[in-house]
Amino acid sequence: MNDPSRKRDHTKSTRHMLDGAVRVFLSESLVIPTGLVTTIFLTRSLGPENYGIYGLAVAIVVWIEFSICNIFGGTSIKFIGEAENWEPIAIKVLRLYILISTATAAALWILSGEIASLMSAPRLGSYLSLLAVDIPIFVLSTAHRQILVGIGKFRERAMSSSVRWISRMVLIVLLVEAGLSAEGAILGIILSSLIELIINRSYARIPLLKSSDFPLRSLLAYVTPLFFFAVGMRLYDKLDLFLVKALGGTADQAGIYVAAQNLSLIPSLFALSFSPLLLSTLSKAAAGGSREEVSHLIRTSYRLVLLLIPFAAIVSGCSGEIVRLIFGVEYIGSAPLLSILIFGSVAAVLISVNYAVLTASGRPGLPVTLAGPIVPISAIFYFLVIPRFGMIGASCVYTLFAWAGALATMTGVYYLWGIHPPVRTVLRAILISAAAYYAGALWKTPGIFVIIKIAVVTAAVLAAYFVTKELTMKELRALFSGLIYGIGNTGEGGRKP
Repeated sequence: MNDPSRKRDHTKSTRHMLDGAVRVFLSESLVIPTGLVTTIFLTRSLGPENYGIYGLAVAIVVWIEFSICNIFGGTSIKFIGEAENWEPIAIKVLRLYILISTATAAALWILSGEIASLMSAPRLGSYLSLLAVDIPIFVLSTAHRQILVGIGKFRERAMSSSVRWISRMVLIVLLVEAGLSAEGAILGIILSSLIELIINRSYARIPLLKSSDFPLRSLLAYVTPLFFFAVGMRLYDKLDLFLVKALGGTADQAGIYVAAQNLSLIPSLFALSFSPLLLSTLSKAAAGGSREEVSHLIRTSYRLVLLLIPFAAIVSGCSGEIVRLIFGVEYIGSAPLLSILIFGSVAAVLISVNYAVLTASGRPGLPVTLAGPIVPISAIFYFLVIPRFGMIGASCVYTLFAWAGALATMTGVYYLWGIHPPVRTVLRAILISAAAYYAGALWKTPGIFVIIKIAVVTAAVLAAYFVTKELTMKELRALFSGLIYGIGNTGEGGRKP
């Protein structure tokens, strides 16, 4: 017999999660306009060669930063999400982050010259030395964001990201225009991280000098497997770029590949926005013993990811026109790479969702066991494919193994919960994606008119969802009402120490 109160609880938790996901996704989506402005500005200001070295330096440091942030990322969100008195956990995690990030920054500063020699790019060393300053600042800011997610303060989490992306764009443009070249862009990154840290500290006032009695052993039981998973996935995200350059690629080719990766970022933004919120919400539901609510959240998450595939197909079909519009003819080699990498980014979203489910279910080792092998196996394929097929081969290997990881982690979720993506949704997504791709590829538009084409094809995809009843007006109203509800109820779901 259905319990109306339980149904209301499911709806409320789902609405709060979706409201937070919308907010965080919109804030992180600011990377699209700000990132495009920044990328267009830098590609034209620095040129392909210098932009390629700068992009490689940023890719290396971003991988390091996110690897560190993910050491305690899922663990802290889960433990804080389950706890009533979460402050001791937060204090312990922040202190560990400070120690690890500072030591890592010092190591990168010392080894920057060796890394530059390995990559045959002398300027890379000075860029890495300067970017090392960003590591402890960014990591500490991200740690505060994780705490905000754990206590359900999704709106505050979204606000800090909005400020970061806007300030980053403004600072990079101003400093490069002032004549500081790539070093100015790096200083802009560092200063924007500092601004975000100040904002996050104002939202989560964690007393760092206060003693914490939370046992480190409890954290380490989760940290070890999740650390290897996080480092492996971050390495996998950039392994194709690293090996394209290391296996004989030029700085120009690195710049073209970086440009394609940047344009394939949109699905990754959804993963960044949604996965931590899903982990926090699932942890609360699992701690409350509500299996029905957990199952509902998993099914909802799978549907959301599948509904992204046709939009990736639109980008794939329009890749040539998008690259010409944003980067110019000089970067047209990015178009075929983008058309492939965009689908790999959707698979990465699915991996992040499965990771959140498995972690919240108390099985942190499963993501490592199931998805970990794709890193060494894909590396072997990169060494075999890149010398023969170059950048296009690298993008194919990345996408192929991203989907292999998605399917592997999905089997873990099915093993624990008996839940898989709805078959009808999968079939509809594939059919609509095929139509969206060919519409984008066959309908040729000059210059800025590609924006109109993308808008029209996007509207057609949404119409197809309604016609096939994959998306209903009730669901759409629920999503928007959740957003409106969240706007009028700041910080609902958050807890204070």
